Amino acid sequence: MTRRTVNGAGGQKIKTWICRDKRKGTGCKGRNVKEEELLKFGDAARLVVKDDGIEAL
Repeated sequence: MTRRTVNGAGGQKIKTWICRDKRKGTGCKGRNVKEEELLKFGDAARLVVKDDGIEAL
């Protein structure tokens, strides 16, 4: 995954992570993840991003 900054509502800058292949348009079905969601897990070594949320392994 790679980090991107996108424009949110009202011009707010949102840091998000996106699958590199999805960004290239080559088939990644993963969803974008807001960095603030990832930071909730602190120093978790491995995370799994699911449709209904993020899970630490």
